Amino acid sequence: MIAVSIGTETDGSILCPSHANSAVGIKPTVGLTSRAGVVPVSPRQDTIGTVADAVHVLDAIAGFDEFDPATREASKYIPYGGYKQFLKANGLKGKRIGVVRNPFLSSVGEYERQAFESHVRILRQGGATVFDKLEISNIETISNATRSGEAVALLAEFKVSVNAYLKQLVVSPVRTLADVIAFNQKFSDSVSILPNENLTAKFSPL
Repeated sequence: MIAVSIGTETDGSILCPSHANSAVGIKPTVGLTSRAGVVPVSPRQDTIGTVADAVHVLDAIAGFDEFDPATREASKYIPYGGYKQFLKANGLKGKRIGVVRNPFLSSVGEYERQAFESHVRILRQGGATVFDKLEISNIETISNATRSGEAVALLAEFKVSVNAYLKQLVVSPVRTLADVIAFNQKFSDSVSILPNENLTAKFSPL
């Protein structure tokens, strides 16, 4: 039985397992929690969040860390007394919540759709003002990793940030992404590697 867990999300690694396990997950704004010591992918998207008993863990891990520059500015906006003070039975009253259905509900099953509608009703019953069926301009482009430029950004930032991460390790024979690729190639018979994974990392921008 796991009371709480902490994960790093670049593109769904907190929200997706939370959704699949019917657990509460918080993906903090980048900089609210430190990423120091975490294997990086994209500095502009990586963030450390919680799954289950989320707000208590968030209060414990939020704040400034000299080893993660992004926390310097974000720490100024942490409310005095932390976030658990907002865990109130009437906490939804007066809140304004927007609901975007398209294209996210187009591929879900009937049970998921019923659960979604139930949650929207609960938000309203709790006193929130729900703005339903909002539309986001250019959502097809934004949600497409290639057309939005996210795919290129992730490859470029991963190469730079993982090299910086490996370089600062105290005890490790692996110091660069090139070392990782060389290891994969040397032990390719016993290591599972996705097609073109080494080439993608090696020749990505920057």
